[in-house]
Amino acid sequence: MAWIKRHCRLLQVLIGVTWLLAASAQAEKLYVVVNAAVEVESLSHSEVLNIFMGRSQKLDRQQIALPLDISSDHPEKAEFYQALIHRDLAEVNSYWTRVMFSGDASPPRQMDTYEQIRQVIRNNLGAIAYLPESELKQLPEASYRVVHVLGE
Repeated sequence: MAWIKRHCRLLQVLIGVTWLLAASAQAEKLYVVVNAAVEVESLSHSEVLNIFMGRSQKLDRQQIALPLDISSDHPEKAEFYQALIHRDLAEVNSYWTRVMFSGDASPPRQMDTYEQIRQVIRNNLGAIAYLPESELKQLPEASYRVVHVLGE
């Protein structure tokens, strides 16, 4: 009987791991984008991390960054922070609670829809956001520049 319980537990673990691998394989790449007029060609992973975690406020030497976040009910937000800092949203929210309490920085501006994010990217030089490929295709190419890709 103990042998059966051990093997059933092992089978449950294997099924869980398989499910997680399948889910991560299906996740879209996330593209970090800025307004096309900004003179930033690319950003490193650590530069994106520093902007979205409030450690850096500039896209380049002159342009103040305006990081944008999609609301938490979109699964891409959790995927973004998992890929960026290997933390879940509860941990990210806890981080921002501490940082805001100390007055050191503010979290990225929350947007309810990708349409709102696309509009801010088109109309604000400092805007920086992440978009899944399906949403990126809805932005006119002349209005944005991809500066980093997560999920490659």
